[in-house]
Amino acid sequence: MEEMFYWFWMASLEQIPAGKRIKIAMRLKLRLEELYNNISELENILKDEGLTEKQTASLKDEKLKEEIKRKYERMIYTDIKMYRFIDKEYPEKLLQIHNPPFALFVKGNLPNDEKKTIGVVGSRACSEYGKAVATQMSYELSLENFQIISGLAIGIDTAGHNGAIMAKKPTFAVVGNGVNLCYPIQNQRVYDQILEHNGGIISEYTIDTKALSYHFPDRNRIISGLSDAILVIEAAERGGILITANDAVEQIRIVMAVPGRANDVNSQGTNLLIKKGAVLVQNSADVIGEFYNINQSYYRLNRTSENFMLVSEEKIVYDSLDLQPRHIEEIVQRTGLEYVKCLEIINKLINKNAAMENLKNFYSKRLGSNQ
Repeated sequence: MEEMFYWFWMASLEQIPAGKRIKIAMRLKLRLEELYNNISELENILKDEGLTEKQTASLKDEKLKEEIKRKYERMIYTDIKMYRFIDKEYPEKLLQIHNPPFALFVKGNLPNDEKKTIGVVGSRACSEYGKAVATQMSYELSLENFQIISGLAIGIDTAGHNGAIMAKKPTFAVVGNGVNLCYPIQNQRVYDQILEHNGGIISEYTIDTKALSYHFPDRNRIISGLSDAILVIEAAERGGILITANDAVEQIRIVMAVPGRANDVNSQGTNLLIKKGAVLVQNSADVIGEFYNINQSYYRLNRTSENFMLVSEEKIVYDSLDLQPRHIEEIVQRTGLEYVKCLEIINKLINKNAAMENLKNFYSKRLGSNQ
């Protein structure tokens, strides 16, 4: 068998933590074929690395070896790529975290290391408002050349991916299963669109691996590890989202959170993060300002789409709008423009598909306004 098979075999043994697999490979000077063929002679090394009898038995399991060999043969005829922790394509950011993945399997592309990456995470049971905020912010950040990464779960994850897709920009999903499978199945369309827009599906699990509950905490450390910052939009006080935020802190990543109403269950986690020192952000300008130390009161998003060019007064009015409808009088007060002038500009924004009239004299931003 070729060398890559032996790495695939080791990557398939999820009973052994990724960190231990890396240590064993380094002890053997990367000669995994030697381990595959002579496990009995190397048991002292395995004991030194703290492997249990059950873990050592998995290395010897001949039936398992045959199953892994069949999976490998299927994989080499697909468009799935395998990146070992020693490969130059393996993301440098992941080498800096505790317990980096032994290998990554990628359908599509990895994030571009030269671009800033935002991990957008939040509740599966999010509100329509939370979903709209995640979509809008991801859309705007994508237009500003930030990469969006999330976990393909329903709720905030999906909204984050959709925002990038609406902007026709790459987005990346780290999953807790094999990259040839879509989980949850209802996100097949999002899965396909991620690949259509030059994004990627990423996992440390080999092909055909089913999504299991204990995979997701491990998946989350890869999301935060690949990110420059984690953006939390709606999260309960306990659960995987706060674990991801804690991973980000340990990995020395920026943690940002969108505040929510005090009596909402899905605001308890985000508000707690802010109490503990997470950066409070209310829009994409706040996120960008945090990265580039911009005076946010004067900052305006610079849209470059040919269908969404705003002159300065249009920018002022656009930025005074929100996803929630605002009355014309409030918009006038926020912009400092005369009533007639303000209404004239709002109508221009509506014609550019950048704003919408929800009720008479109530206006809001329109998602996907450069479509």
